[in-house]
Formats: sequence, C-alpha cells, structure tokens
Amino acid sequence: MFDYEQAFCRNNNLCKSWNQDKIRQAKVAVIGCGGVGGLHAMNLARMGIENIILVDPDVFELSNLNRQYGSSTKSVGRHKVVVVKRDIVAINPEAKVDVIVGRFCLDNASDIIHEVDIIIDGLDVFSFQARLELYRTARAYGKTVINSGPFSFGAGLIVFGKDSMAFEDYFDIHDCSKPIENFVKLCVGMTPSLMYLKYVDIEKIKKNMFVVGGPCLNATMMMAASFVGTEVVRHILEPETTRYAPYSLHYDAYRRKIKHSYLPKGNRGWLQKIKINKMVKRIHVGNK
Repeated sequence: MFDYEQAFCRNNNLCKSWNQDKIRQAKVAVIGCGGVGGLHAMNLARMGIENIILVDPDVFELSNLNRQYGSSTKSVGRHKVVVVKRDIVAINPEAKVDVIVGRFCLDNASDIIHEVDIIIDGLDVFSFQARLELYRTARAYGKTVINSGPFSFGAGLIVFGKDSMAFEDYFDIHDCSKPIENFVKLCVGMTPSLMYLKYVDIEKIKKNMFVVGGPCLNATMMMAASFVGTEVVRHILEPETTRYAPYSLHYDAYRRKIKHSYLPKGNRGWLQKIKINKMVKRIHVGNK
C-alpha cells in the first residue's frame, strides 16, 4: 500500500525551511516533455509534487534515445506525455497528472497557466512562437517561469517572474521571422559567458543543426533538470530568495567553471550585440 510520508521521508530536512506539505500541494506545468522536459517532470514527482500538467504534441523517435527521459525502443511511436505520466503515477499513485497531447499555443495558454503556481519551460529551442506566448501569458498572470537548457557539456539557468525583466526584453526576441538570429539570442542570453566556444567545433555543428538539431548529451540534460528542480523547491519554500532575470547562471562541467551573469540590458547591451552578430555570421547556413 502506498504511503506518501514514507515514500518521500528522505526529502525532509534538506534545508531549514523544508516543508513537504507545501511541496506536495504545489501545482506545476511542464511545457514540453521532449529534451529535458521529461526529466523535469520526474524530478517533480520524486520531490513529492502531486499536481502536474504535462504539455507536448510529439511521440518518441529513435533519435531521442541518447538523451530524453522515457525514450526506449519500446516507447518509439508513443506520445511523450503519456509515457511520462505513466512513470509519475508509478512513483506516486496519488499524483494528479493532466496531460495535453498538443502544442502549447495562444488558444490553450491561459487555461494552462492560470491554474498553476510555477511553469517550467521545456520547449524545443526553435519553438519561438510558443515560447513568446508562454512568457507573455505567464507575465500577465503573475506566474514564474523557470528555464534551464543544455549547452554542450554544461547548462544555463534563468528565471522570469511578474516583476522581473520580461522575456522579450531580456532576449530581444519579439517575433519568429529570424530563426537563426533568435536561436543565437537564446544561446547568448542563457549563457553569456559562452564558455563552450573554447572546445566546440561550430563548423561541424552547423551542418546538421537545422536538420536534426545540435549535439546534446544525457548528462547535461540531467544537469539542467537539477538546476530547475532546485529552483522549483526554492520558489515554493523561499520565493524571496529567487534571482530573476536579468540574472543568469551557467555551469560548464567540461571546463569545470561556473559563471554568474547580470545583464541589465539583456541582449540589447553592446557587448551582447557583438557576441550575437559574430555567432550569427559563424553559424549562418543560408536560412533567413
């Protein structure tokens, strides 16, 4: 027989303010369950969060096997949200998991966001329209959005809230007409230090980046999920300690370095603009 207190007793006393009841009652939406999104969802489940919304339209493919939670030869062709929900309920049968097999968009944004406490951005890196709708709607409802993504052998972290710098202003992304430029702005804004440029080969990466996607490792997916899981706990227990945009964090395990950044002008600052222009020129493959 399932017993919640026993199942999650090893969570207790991780910090002075730990309150498992608060964590249990929180409601979190994971927008995107491919990439690192499935790991986000499983972290929530093992923390003891019982109210979770999962949103994703896609099914697992063979190309997901190297990094995505829930992907296996047996799950290829199955919807990601269905597989992830199955595993959450296997951990906690009392969990209330709502799944939306579809894209996050303007039509469903308000219905999803208004009823949750925290939103986790697990969208594909090129889902710019959905991402704009996500952050605009979250800001309108005064909700916090946590975003961490893998970058080579590291991960970046940034958090947006009702009183923080807006997503569009920080990243300087306002429409979807320039996917390459927006992609670069997202990377440079998430990881202003660009530590990975010391060891990656841009020339090799750009050949397939807009066809099959950039290279990505399961280890860095787990790193990003760890960042987000910690921020979720922080926001539930001690929201006043959250550092919102324009603050960001980037850890690169390959170089064993961590960088904290503060960009009051976001990507509109002169140094960020120089980095963006240089990166666009390096990775441009003829798309506009």
